[in-house]
Amino acid sequence: MKMMKKKKLLEFAIANCEDETARRWLRENSESDSFFQLVDMFYFLKKHIDEEEKKDHSDSVHITFDAHGCISDSMIPASCLLPLSSITDVILYSPWNCTITPDVAYGVATGRIKPRHREFYSRTGQGCEVPDEKHRPTKLPDCWNSMKKAGDQKIPNITVSPMTPPDDGTWKRFESLKEQHGQPGSNRIVIPFIVPAGSSSLERVPFFNVTLALSLVLLSSRFEATVHLTACLSNSSAEKFDQEYLKQQYACCINDTGMKCSPDMLNLLTFQCELSMDAADQLINDIFSFVDLQKKHADKLNELANELEGHKYNSNVSKIVGSSLSAGGAAALTLSGLTILCTGGAAIPFLGVTGAIASGLGLATSIGSDVADAVVSSSTMDEAKQILERIQKLGEEIQELTRSLVENAGKEDLSEGPRFWSSGKVPTGAATAIRVC
Repeated sequence: MKMMKKKKLLEFAIANCEDETARRWLRENSESDSFFQLVDMFYFLKKHIDEEEKKDHSDSVHITFDAHGCISDSMIPASCLLPLSSITDVILYSPWNCTITPDVAYGVATGRIKPRHREFYSRTGQGCEVPDEKHRPTKLPDCWNSMKKAGDQKIPNITVSPMTPPDDGTWKRFESLKEQHGQPGSNRIVIPFIVPAGSSSLERVPFFNVTLALSLVLLSSRFEATVHLTACLSNSSAEKFDQEYLKQQYACCINDTGMKCSPDMLNLLTFQCELSMDAADQLINDIFSFVDLQKKHADKLNELANELEGHKYNSNVSKIVGSSLSAGGAAALTLSGLTILCTGGAAIPFLGVTGAIASGLGLATSIGSDVADAVVSSSTMDEAKQILERIQKLGEEIQELTRSLVENAGKEDLSEGPRFWSSGKVPTGAATAIRVC
């Protein structure tokens, strides 16, 4: 039975794998222990994804894979972590040669952590000759390490290993944070690498095996995912890395460096306000883009009218544009729907009248069949259609952002703080558990 599963999975993987390095690995290792490990990982992950499909997630999700981890001196292309289109990106959080705390893992799983929350420290404590501030990389990007952006750049081979509850301190701290500060929200899936006792094949797994297995599982599900790895990336090899290269790829720490998060990451009020302001900023940008696209669409319609002059239909601008509003009218319509909603002490602009956006989509009118016959091959017509599609997509995004802001406004008054504050049990956000990798 296992051999049959292995054969089917191999055929499925080779047929769908988009990365040539990964395809070559599949062919060369189809009879190896590594491939049997891939099969076991596939069914481990499938069990989790099958359960998540029953929940109220959208088709686009964030998956956090939480595990112990380390890196070795062997290098692979970053693209190996993105073998199929079902995984849109893989995000790493710590610099190379660095551990992370469970608080960082929780911040990733919930989407709370931002680059500004990063703090670095010496894992050896006060006896370290190098002060904590010197453990921070000198050139640390203000973003996370995206494997999609890294492309064919070489990265250290990452190996992950399971957590072992109930005595695993990393997992205990993560569970405690969920109880204190809340579960990850909708569209956020956490897969803890916890396997049944005796699963020897999954004791140490190359991370590219995890993403390959996960991408195959996702391919047979309704999901596409951004994968977030919460594991230590410290050096387990006796060999020394080319630190200068790793600094160029992203960032690299000196030995015995850990990364934790600042206490304010766990502040619910700060988090909710950041979410609201991020959505509000995006909404304003979308509104101006929406108005600009309306103007471009009106211009294209005018071009079409000019092209049609001389045709037997003798169409004019008014026939094509119909009831379309001018760009100025679109701006007035859109911006007139803006109001200010105060929540949690933050002023948040949002669309008070979602119907304004819906009606805005009606700005682009269809062209009569007699006119369409005359310009069916027109490049201007094609451009107009493309602009219209962008208008419709942007309108949907604006409506979704509006809905999100309105829902956030309807939540409990954040000025009173989270429920555990009112109970007198103020969590020690500054407390940090050490992650044992």
